[in-house]
Amino acid sequence: DQSITVSVRADGAVAEHTKIAVRLYTARDLAAWSPYPIYLDPDRKLVDLSAHITEPGGRVVEVGRRGLDIADIAEPEGQVSQKLRALEIPVVLPGSVFTLDYEVLEKPPFPSGSIRLGGTRDKIDQLRVEVGSAGEALPGWRWRLDGPREGLHVEETPGRVVVTASALPVLSRPDHSPESVGPVLRYSWGPVSTWQGIGRWYQGLVAALPRGTPAVRRKAEEIAGGIAGRRQKVEALAAFARREIRYVAVEPGIAGAGGYRPAPPADVLARRWGDCKDKSVLLVDLLNAAGIEAYPALIRLAPKGRLDADFPAPNEFNHLVVAVPAAGLAPRPDDPVTGGFLFVDATETLGSAFWLPSYDQDQDALVVRGDESLLVHTAVRPDSESQVLEVNLATTPQGDGVGQASLELTGGVGATWVNRLATRRREENEADARALLGVALPGATLSTLGIKASLSGVPSLRISARVQIPRLLPGASPTRSFRPATLHGMPAPRLLEGRTVPVVLTPEVTRSIWRVQLPAGTCPPPAQDAAVDNDLGSFHQKIALEGGLLTVERRAEIKSRWIEPDRFPALRELALAEYRAGKRSVRLECVAAGK
Repeated sequence: DQSITVSVRADGAVAEHTKIAVRLYTARDLAAWSPYPIYLDPDRKLVDLSAHITEPGGRVVEVGRRGLDIADIAEPEGQVSQKLRALEIPVVLPGSVFTLDYEVLEKPPFPSGSIRLGGTRDKIDQLRVEVGSAGEALPGWRWRLDGPREGLHVEETPGRVVVTASALPVLSRPDHSPESVGPVLRYSWGPVSTWQGIGRWYQGLVAALPRGTPAVRRKAEEIAGGIAGRRQKVEALAAFARREIRYVAVEPGIAGAGGYRPAPPADVLARRWGDCKDKSVLLVDLLNAAGIEAYPALIRLAPKGRLDADFPAPNEFNHLVVAVPAAGLAPRPDDPVTGGFLFVDATETLGSAFWLPSYDQDQDALVVRGDESLLVHTAVRPDSESQVLEVNLATTPQGDGVGQASLELTGGVGATWVNRLATRRREENEADARALLGVALPGATLSTLGIKASLSGVPSLRISARVQIPRLLPGASPTRSFRPATLHGMPAPRLLEGRTVPVVLTPEVTRSIWRVQLPAGTCPPPAQDAAVDNDLGSFHQKIALEGGLLTVERRAEIKSRWIEPDRFPALRELALAEYRAGKRSVRLECVAAGK
């Protein structure tokens, strides 16, 4: 059973009262619920808590606060952090009921909130969620229920909404699913109900900071004063903010602003560290001091999440980047420009300022410009996120393939591995590289391993090795076949069968290129080229024989991160084309004339 009551008080404070009762049958049940997290931050205070265990025989055992520990947590990509209270549940008899009753008092920096409905650990027998005013009706009150409503009963009165349900099943999370697969209740009150209003609110927080100080102006002149081009100035100033200002995930706890208000840019410059908003606002100030217009931009950093663009509120933003008007930057086709803005992530330490990491792509970002604030959907650049397997072989009389192979990881995956290389011993890096290439080439023997990292432009890691593949072209007859290993960029077609939740992917390009020098007299391959293109991406296969050199190339491209069920037919078309190509052997068979 679960009950959540959110009461908005006259002073703007919010009391959140949660009651939970869960029956624990097995050790797995206990592990799923213990420790139980209660999320806090400097504006969320735990004001009351009681917990007890009711054993099958009726005996009640109190759970004291001794089991309540405080801990730090970090969200994906390590960009934000918050506190939690973790309540440890003691070992219980099978069938015991754990009951928890607690209240959190919050002074939200903005009058809004959200609650996810449904369970990801167990089914919910009874659910009741009530949100609204603790007294008179709230001015500007509004709410929205996103996601599936099956099994939910909704009642609305002025300034209040109640959602109830019975026998809600466990929310299943298939592969490539969103971070939230169930319904979400969003609510807000007060005069701000547009994205432009949210922008004005955030600009008001930042406006209280001392900006454009002499120290920042001097640093901007030192870095960019001798650089002529605006594009080059952006690159140089961004490089300083990204690499010379150390990223630290902190929440400053400024009263009334929570984790939204950055530290003064001059302080960040002096101490040489800061979180995403500190680094971004410092970069904005440096760019402004160099005569380049720039603005902070709130964004949702969640590879499997997205913003509800139809419900203006800042709750879902958890990251800050920089938006630079593209005019005057001589933008190139592969620059991450959309809505007239180039987006720069000041927390990324690798690559160029003109490379936008995959987790910032295909997301809604609020460019904060006061009355001209606007919500912009960031660009998608699949070519900057790629995986390429290249194999060049000659065949031995025994039919083995011998030659060179390489795997190049570019973009976010490449950056992750480059950073990993910098923190591990050489033998560990070689073992990792061997494992990566071994997964791409199962059954191959690898030797003379090489590892090369590229830190400029779009970061990448290239692993190369001498390779021997036994029985690549077995047999001695002119008719032979082999199945080249393929990097798969599409989900398996079966993933879409009966699916009702969106598919979330990384927009990227995957390529597999095989070049095999065939033995004299080997028959040529029949035509097996394929090409599928639609609005979600493409899959191409090309097989060619020239001068005894057989080339098999497969290329898959995904151009969307978030794919709703109504677009599944296009995704299935691409997935089936790649799956069928990967399952088919390349046949080298002689066909008589006229056949």
